[in-house]
Amino acid sequence: EYPGGTLYPDGSNNNGTLTAGYDSTNRHSYYDWDSSQGTLQDYDIIIHTSVPSDFSSANDTSWYIWGLANSTSSSNNEISVTVYEGATACNTTDNLIADGDISSANTWTEVNLGSMASCTFNADDTIRIEIKLSSLSNNNVQIGGIRWDYDN
Repeated sequence: EYPGGTLYPDGSNNNGTLTAGYDSTNRHSYYDWDSSQGTLQDYDIIIHTSVPSDFSSANDTSWYIWGLANSTSSSNNEISVTVYEGATACNTTDNLIADGDISSANTWTEVNLGSMASCTFNADDTIRIEIKLSSLSNNNVQIGGIRWDYDN
């Protein structure tokens, strides 16, 4: 479970089951979202976290997240991630499956979330990461660790 994380149904199409688990083979803790509904159902994970106190430079900053989908069809699964600094969206990765970032079913993939150049991070700032998991017809999705590489 993500420190500072909150599970959030956004108000509509939230029928399914969200569980936490551990993949001992690949050593990943994860959230698993699964819905048996015939239309995409989603659930959000909202994480409030701090920029590390030893952070000094956004040069060469890279964000990564681990994801796994039962299906590589974006009509069956979606994983979207947005990073915020205050009210500013630093980056939105609309759908890691449709974008081809997760291209093998049932295989953990570490995805680079791309540039955060629209934000200026400072040590100890609070940031928000919003993850939306979507599933239909028992095509579950899993989301695991977040890694942030930066200069210090």
